[in-house]
Amino acid sequence: MPATKNVKHHIFRDLGYLRDGGLLLVMDMANSEVRDVAVTEPGLATAHIFEEWNYTYQDATSRAPQGKTRGMGRLFRYRLTGDGDRWTIYDWELLPRAEPEAE
Repeated sequence: MPATKNVKHHIFRDLGYLRDGGLLLVMDMANSEVRDVAVTEPGLATAHIFEEWNYTYQDATSRAPQGKTRGMGRLFRYRLTGDGDRWTIYDWELLPRAEPEAE
């Protein structure tokens, strides 16, 4: 989903941190599970998504690993704005650590 100016600000702040440290952050989404999506009022919605990611840091010049590959799984709440045909993330929140429900 496209992101608002505020979300892009957070992304570019993180990119600046990596650039200043001479690092690349390499991320790979291993899995995502939509838990629920609800329209909260006209033009606004909330989505809860459990995401699993693998990530590693690399030297920006040599691409040499700068530590171990790690993984994380977290539940996110995305707040969306839209007209029903196109939704845009305007905010997100990392929720307390949670694991997917057993089937």
